[in-house]
Amino acid sequence: MNSIWAVARNTISQTMRIKAAVVFVILLVVLLPLMSMYMVGDGTLLGRLQTFVSYGLSLTSMLLSLFTIVVSTYTVTSEIDQRQIYTLVTKPVTRFQMLAGKLIGVLVVDAVLLVLFAGSIYLMAVNIPRFVGAVSMEDEMKVQTQFLTARTSLYPVIDSVQIEREVEESYARLVKSDPTLRDIPPQRAKEQLRRQKELEKRAVAPGGQLVWNFANVKPLGEDELIFVRFKYEVSVETGDSTVLGRWYFGTYTKDESGARITRPIYAVERNDAARTVHEIALPASVVGLDGNFSIVFQSATSNIPTIVFPLEDGFQVLYRSGTFQGNFLRGSIVLYARLAFLALLGVSLATWLSFPVAILSGLVVVFTASISGFIAESISDTPGLAGYLYLPVEGLLLLLPKFDKYNPSSYLVSARMLTWALVLQVLVAMVFIKGLILWLFGVYVFNRREVAKVVV
Repeated sequence: MNSIWAVARNTISQTMRIKAAVVFVILLVVLLPLMSMYMVGDGTLLGRLQTFVSYGLSLTSMLLSLFTIVVSTYTVTSEIDQRQIYTLVTKPVTRFQMLAGKLIGVLVVDAVLLVLFAGSIYLMAVNIPRFVGAVSMEDEMKVQTQFLTARTSLYPVIDSVQIEREVEESYARLVKSDPTLRDIPPQRAKEQLRRQKELEKRAVAPGGQLVWNFANVKPLGEDELIFVRFKYEVSVETGDSTVLGRWYFGTYTKDESGARITRPIYAVERNDAARTVHEIALPASVVGLDGNFSIVFQSATSNIPTIVFPLEDGFQVLYRSGTFQGNFLRGSIVLYARLAFLALLGVSLATWLSFPVAILSGLVVVFTASISGFIAESISDTPGLAGYLYLPVEGLLLLLPKFDKYNPSSYLVSARMLTWALVLQVLVAMVFIKGLILWLFGVYVFNRREVAKVVV
């Protein structure tokens, strides 16, 4: 252990002498305060805070990721290129201990820098309201209820069993009416029908309605607020991009005949812009004592196109279940898991690649992991030969972490609860499985690598 820590200390001191690493740190020191002063978002206090935290964390994540790739690869490749490893291997330090020390040194530096800059973002975010001019009570309330908090988010649940039943029935009817459809592979035809049925559950025609039912909605108290967060998409572009609709919030029961009886507690008519996220604040009293909560959206007959609620961020219910401080801490841990993976990756790449190639490979991994969801979706929606690449590409993406899926800034900006269970899942998958496997592969390669030849 003493040998590992000795290598780690040397790595830490070596990191401070890398000019590129120093540049990344200086950029963060300069840019973060400027962002807190000049990023105003949509002009409201809430928009300013959301914009600063989103861009501040994204900038910190990007620069520290580049920092980690550069440092973790350079500390190993420089030992080989400058032949300092010749001196090291003559000492009672195994190659495993050397790589472990390099890794620990990079992780320590990453932890210090992340605490410094994430802590700065947190302090700036909670103090920005003090330095902003007079704001209305409504703006202050929005900040407290929609930003400086942590809210559990519930999404509509689609009955997959019912979807499959409808798909099978529709496929049977289509084949019966048109036998030539048998030439199309059944799986492909059913997949298209499945997407169509799922879309129908999120679409509403002019004059139609959609109903969402939620269970186990548990606000912290009756004086709390719950929020309905939604976004419209329209099937056909028109000159007017607003959607008129009437919302009903409450509970639903059935009488003896089985008919659905609406008992709304709260109703509101709204005219909202499409392709924009909106929130409706409601008193917690709309939730039943048993935790059941239902929502009805009635589309106005004047709405010309069909309205669609997107799958990702089209509809959700949120209520306060934690604090901003705890959520920010968990978000910082997720960011550190990303840096730890990149440190494991960088050290591994440096054991069998030269410094420039290792840097390029690391950057490719960072870029791919940051848009993994987009790549998978693009391949799956591509017809023809490219569509058959979906499975191999999806298999390759499984080996990489999903930086875009587990992006802490998206949780903090929308004040969604980032649970400890999700944090643990990220740590295990990203660091202790994918990252550790890559690092152990690097250790194996390095132990078998001939770093020098004895010439007689």
